[in-house]
Amino acid sequence: LESSADHAALWETLAVTDLGTLGGTNSRAYAINDIDQVVGSADTATELQHAFVWKEGVMTDLNDLLPTDSGWELAEARDISEVGQIVGSGMSPNGKTHAFVLIPCPADLNGDGDINAADLALLLGSWGSCPGCASDLSGDDVVNAADLAILLGNWGLCP
Repeated sequence: LESSADHAALWETLAVTDLGTLGGTNSRAYAINDIDQVVGSADTATELQHAFVWKEGVMTDLNDLLPTDSGWELAEARDISEVGQIVGSGMSPNGKTHAFVLIPCPADLNGDGDINAADLALLLGSWGSCPGCASDLSGDDVVNAADLAILLGNWGLCP
């Protein structure tokens, strides 16, 4: 029998980029945003399925972004917003499968890896009632001083 591997790929203007894996055999892409960040799942070297984000040529295991003692194992990343917020599913510390929302850098509203004046402008442009919008960093459906404090408290390069 002949074996084959499936790899996630990015197709851009007549060019296909193989996104690779996390050291294993297969990967799958599920979503892409407007700044070409791709999310999906990929096999690790031990053939575990882990959620990933791919950007600028680098596939990152989302589990590497979690605190080491979190107890979570993120298996699939299913969607990514224009500001890099990722949803998917994984195993929680109690051993059950749950959905997750991962915000790799919460106040990086434009997803460029840096919290700066561009993010401040986006936040100020959303000031006031804003249910479900990315600028509502505190999650209270209003963009206000609490959100401004979060943004300013995280100013600079994202970890």
